[in-house]
Amino acid sequence: MKGIMKVFSKESKNTRKNSTKDETKKVSVFTNKFFNKKALFITLIYFILGCAWILITDHLVITFLEDLDNYLHLNIGKGLFYVSVTALVIYMLIYRALKKTEAANRDLKKANASLDNSNIKLTKLMEEESIKALTLQALIDSVTDQIYYKDVNYRYLGCNKAFLDFNNLSITDCLNKSDQDIFGPYEKGYYSHLDKDVVEFQEKVSGQYEVYKKDEDKLHVFKIEKTPLLDHENRCIGLVGISKDITERKAKEKEIFYLSNHDSLTGFYNKDYIFQYLQKQIEQDDLPLSLIYAEIKGLKIINDALGIYYGDETIKAIANCFKSIIPKDAIIARVGGDQFVILLKKTDELTTQSYLDEIYNKCDQNMKSEKPSFFASLSLGKSTLNNKALSITGLLAKAEEDMYKDKGRTHANYNKDVLSAMMKEVFSYGTETKEHTLRLVALSEKVGKHMNLSSKEIDTLKKLSHYHDIGYIGLNRRMFSKNDKLSKNEWEMVQKHPEIGYRISQSISSLNHTSEHILYHHERWDGIGYPLGLKEEEIPKLSRIFSILDSYDVMLAGRPYKKALTQDQAKNELLEMAGLQFDPNLVREIVEII
Repeated sequence: MKGIMKVFSKESKNTRKNSTKDETKKVSVFTNKFFNKKALFITLIYFILGCAWILITDHLVITFLEDLDNYLHLNIGKGLFYVSVTALVIYMLIYRALKKTEAANRDLKKANASLDNSNIKLTKLMEEESIKALTLQALIDSVTDQIYYKDVNYRYLGCNKAFLDFNNLSITDCLNKSDQDIFGPYEKGYYSHLDKDVVEFQEKVSGQYEVYKKDEDKLHVFKIEKTPLLDHENRCIGLVGISKDITERKAKEKEIFYLSNHDSLTGFYNKDYIFQYLQKQIEQDDLPLSLIYAEIKGLKIINDALGIYYGDETIKAIANCFKSIIPKDAIIARVGGDQFVILLKKTDELTTQSYLDEIYNKCDQNMKSEKPSFFASLSLGKSTLNNKALSITGLLAKAEEDMYKDKGRTHANYNKDVLSAMMKEVFSYGTETKEHTLRLVALSEKVGKHMNLSSKEIDTLKKLSHYHDIGYIGLNRRMFSKNDKLSKNEWEMVQKHPEIGYRISQSISSLNHTSEHILYHHERWDGIGYPLGLKEEEIPKLSRIFSILDSYDVMLAGRPYKKALTQDQAKNELLEMAGLQFDPNLVREIVEII
């Protein structure tokens, strides 16, 4: 387009100049011819008359004049007469010529005026066309799609800025050149694709192609549309091509397709995909076909107690466990919040059981390690299809049933294992020690018996002694390794650990009756404790007893910021806090026992 505009403008100016020159040249030639003829004519008349006058008058004078003395006077008179007559004749001739010349000049002026008017109109028209062309070019250049024009020989007539910028070209690099001239034999196909079909069949065509840009190290995907250019006689005189970069759109489509079939948290397939896959016809080559159904035990405990973030981390840890054991050609799908389905082609029942054993062992080792990466285990079920007699639906139902049987068998052990794993993590924080817990359990039993508590109350008190700070599991462990004093926000976070412990104990049946006491074990008699600020007998009795026992053992053991006390010193401090931190009646009774 840019090239066409420049040529068009130049030709218009030249045409205007040439037309003016031609008109002037025509008038000049006409004038020269006219004056040459008239001058020759007047000269000839003057010559003929002069010669005739001289010859005739001299002959008459000699013939008729008798007195030759008057010859001179007669010649003078004759000469004056001749000059007068010839002057009159010449004047008449010149006057007629000047009249014609004046008429010719008037016609010339009219012609020049008309020509000037035409030139003004032509100039204005050309300026308007130039503005239109520039506006059109600006509009085309503002389009992000690549636009280009070619003649029937597939040579470029113009293009827009997007085309030039993408290919690092200038307009002079393109005009009147073919794709091979510009891009070379290997890359010419990028833009010459479908050209022949457009020109030969005079039909709009579309397609798609890819271009690798070395400077970006990126593969671009383009959607291309090409339309024939037709003249007034409906003959193809070229084509217009539009190339739209759909790289980002393709990436989005790929991402959407991936997300529609995959679980975003684990990267495994999702429920929709696996169930659609399972509905496909079973191929004989896939047999034996085995299926594992897995459910995370305790995910609700983790979500309720520690938050969804920890729940998600647990799911990802379980997913990594699967990835490390299950073959890569297997299909793994997350079909629910805590459930997975694993499809194994060409895998018999014995091999499938070996995978289950590996998964069990890995989860068991994690829960028994000093620092578990997740606080969950798995219930697993399996089924194997050796022939097409059983449907995929039946295969899935059988594996699910097997999983629920496993869940019932291992539920009690899981609660024990998860509590043990959580307490290991709490002990690793350094705020509580296993020894402190064991001493508290023993002290609780001793005091409970002396106070004639029921066996159920003593059992609750012992469990409270063991799990009272299990809520620390939901806090950032970095806070417990600080040498400096906790900030206000950090202290507020620490004060939430009874609530976290309460939610954990509520989710485990064996701790349900202890959860209330875990929630209140930091309440004070004077009402300035936490988390609820209960006072006096609003606080359950077992929680008041535990508060005294916990403080006593801490005083004897000491803290990094406070040295240990003797038994007598610890008892005296307990009595000093009677009516403030502790129940005054209970503290006096317990001091007598311990």
